[in-house]
Amino acid sequence: MAYVRKQNFEANDDLLRKLPEIPIDELGDSHPLEVVSDSVRIKDAMELEAFMNERVQIRVHASQMEGSLAIECLTLNGITQPIVRGVPTWVKRKYVELLGQGSTSKIQQRTNPYDLSDITITEQRAIAYPFDVLSDTDKGRKWLEGILKAD
Repeated sequence: MAYVRKQNFEANDDLLRKLPEIPIDELGDSHPLEVVSDSVRIKDAMELEAFMNERVQIRVHASQMEGSLAIECLTLNGITQPIVRGVPTWVKRKYVELLGQGSTSKIQQRTNPYDLSDITITEQRAIAYPFDVLSDTDKGRKWLEGILKAD
């Protein structure tokens, strides 16, 4: 029969100095904190935050595309907002911004049959999740027009 002798092991400064240093970086993107000391900028930031968290009633159109989901999940800053297509839904304005900015592109290449070096490339863009705003403030509707025109 073999006996195993237990030995107490303690990490001490000498042992730790002998271990190789292993750098461990942060995962993901890190951004420096913005220190805001200007009271006007603080007020503007607070007003924008309140505006983007106002509730707006929308309806995302049902999709006829094969394989499309009945529920769309919009994620912003790690928080997900599910939206059922075709059903009026109250969401925060920040998710409406995502819907307004989301688009798909279709690129077509056409060649002139008489001159094969004459190639025309066209891009067609469409909103990824067509939607209607059912209830919003006048300020909110004007803001959304600007978002939709920016593309």
